[in-house]
Amino acid sequence: MKTVLGFKFQGRDFRKPLTCILTFFPVISDSADAPLKPETKNLKPFDMIIYNVTVKIERSIHGDWVDWMRNVHIPEVMATGYFTKSTMLRLLEPPADEEGITYAIQYTCNNIEALRRYQEEESPALQAKVAERYEGKFFAFRTILKVVE
Repeated sequence: MKTVLGFKFQGRDFRKPLTCILTFFPVISDSADAPLKPETKNLKPFDMIIYNVTVKIERSIHGDWVDWMRNVHIPEVMATGYFTKSTMLRLLEPPADEEGITYAIQYTCNNIEALRRYQEEESPALQAKVAERYEGKFFAFRTILKVVE
């Protein structure tokens, strides 16, 4: 895994957009005693969080990927018990291009601590399954959102 400007890269070729995974984890702290980072400093223990995974997939795997996400991956993520809801969305604008189709999968979490535990304990293995199954056929990045209303 290579880290550049706070982004963690995993894959074989970082120059081609569909042959790497881009993961952004705003880390709350580097250790239990470290101060909170600015991006999560003002979060309260009861703030609802959305963990958003945006994925651009090659057209050649579209049908298989959608079926696998619906029937295998999303149920596995939800079975971890860290999330209360999941939503799978397809990007309409800008429209899909010849390089691929873009989806966003949003997982609702009760608080940032639960998300951090998921990222540390469950996410690496689940992401590895996706990377192994669709190696070089997708590009993904993750963002964390706070529910305001």
